[in-house]
Amino acid sequence: SRFMRAYPFFKLSNVEDEDVLLDLLINPAGEFAEIAHEVKEVEKEYIEKVYEVIGECFVTNGLEYKMYILALKTFIKNYEALLQACLDKTDVDLKYIAHRANILNEDRHYLMPYFTATYHLAMDAQNDSLDIMQKKIETLISANIRHVSNTVSDIRLYDLGFLYICGQNICFEFWQDGGDIPDQKGRLEIEGIDIPGAFKDGRFISQNLQWPRMFEIICEEISLQVPRISIYTQSENNKDYHPKDIIFEG
Repeated sequence: SRFMRAYPFFKLSNVEDEDVLLDLLINPAGEFAEIAHEVKEVEKEYIEKVYEVIGECFVTNGLEYKMYILALKTFIKNYEALLQACLDKTDVDLKYIAHRANILNEDRHYLMPYFTATYHLAMDAQNDSLDIMQKKIETLISANIRHVSNTVSDIRLYDLGFLYICGQNICFEFWQDGGDIPDQKGRLEIEGIDIPGAFKDGRFISQNLQWPRMFEIICEEISLQVPRISIYTQSENNKDYHPKDIIFEG
């Protein structure tokens, strides 16, 4: 899904580097390596059962890896040919395909049982106004919906508000009315990466990011996690905000 989501954007940006495209299909080396540290017996049994069922999905030697890479290169060429045929023989626009691919192949973080947020929203309900609670519920629902009419993606919930991607911008919107924050320049720090932008109507909007860079941030810092972020205003009375993950820190 990572490849399917990114490829149309990379094509729009004329990215043809084979190694870059392969990285979209390959998990980082060692990510699923054998567990080296000590684990409880029940965990060890679980890990061994996982390998019994899907062990053949793991590359375990150099020859397998070379064959795997050759197969992936063939897949990329065939996918490119199929996509180009669709573009040549239909009225479908590449930007339209890219939008659909981005939405339909997005990881739905809060649908994973381990990251369910409903309990935490319910625990906070007694401290929230009705309007804020309703906004939190609506945002969580939006985070879990796959529909091509979506205009935002990669929603992540925090105690102060929510992070999301809109077009080529990374945005943050506060649960409380951000109207007390005047329009001004600002910046977002996401897992140590500094991204300039501005506050508009109380909402932070980053500068436009090119899609290869945007997708790098999505894959490495946002996908399958809630990233650590800080938001800074840049006025005479500078303010900084350090939102906490609504599940594990909020």
